[in-house]
Amino acid sequence: MIWQFSTRKAAREDAAVGVSAPEDRIEAALGPRPALNPVGNPEHGRLVAALDRTRIDDLREDVSRLETALDGSIGPFVITAGLVALFVAEWVGAILVARGVGFVAAERIVVGCALASAVFALTALAARRAAVTSAAGSSDGDRPRRPPERSPWSWLVIGAYAVLVTAVAAVRVLGAADEEASEIQLAADALIMLAAAVGPAWLADALMRRRAAAARSFGVLRTLRRRLRQAERARVVAQAAVERIARAGSRWDVEAARRRALYRAAHRLASAARPPDSVTPPEPAPHEHERDPLRRNR
Repeated sequence: MIWQFSTRKAAREDAAVGVSAPEDRIEAALGPRPALNPVGNPEHGRLVAALDRTRIDDLREDVSRLETALDGSIGPFVITAGLVALFVAEWVGAILVARGVGFVAAERIVVGCALASAVFALTALAARRAAVTSAAGSSDGDRPRRPPERSPWSWLVIGAYAVLVTAVAAVRVLGAADEEASEIQLAADALIMLAAAVGPAWLADALMRRRAAAARSFGVLRTLRRRLRQAERARVVAQAAVERIARAGSRWDVEAARRRALYRAAHRLASAARPPDSVTPPEPAPHEHERDPLRRNR
């Protein structure tokens, strides 16, 4: 084979000049021995870092702790489905209001969707303004509780919301009122219609807040699970890379041993076959008359 011929040739050349350098010849032919070097090779350093199980164990503990905390909690998808159902219920009621007002069938869907959206939006806005005024009226340390201060914008929002839900409830009562109904029955119907008008919107607002918290918690859980999968995948890849380096080093050792043995055998044979007079004799010392120019001229 080519490598055998080149190794024998190199051994004979070295033997001819009286040197023996099998390791240099092997490294020149095969290159440096593959080995894991995390200090001198940044890529190997990343492999060693990926093999560390400390980060994986920490991520597993975080995932387990958060899963325990969220055990039995309702996920954002289920809450979103509930919000859709509430909006559909409010939409159906808004369509009935649009029919009671006198809109034709083709316009009831659009008007009902707009009315349901308005009820939901004003409910959420009124809830936010109420939360703001409640926070403004909270106590601070040892100071007494301050009365809530409502801005004109808060009063405007609350007033618009009250007018809207009252109008929706009134239309529903008038649309379903019986001529022979008593005042008590009409008042009860009005309260029921008012609750039906604002109930889904207020429940949807509460679900929206719960969904925001659930989305944050489950989002953190998804992020931790993704990081855990990435860390485990990186460790598997790093382990495979380290094993490849180890196998390459083993193959290098086997090949180097074969070349070393062939080189030494060829070197011994070439050294033994070299004649004794092949050694370059030292230069003879000059004669005495050649060393003294004056005597040479006599």
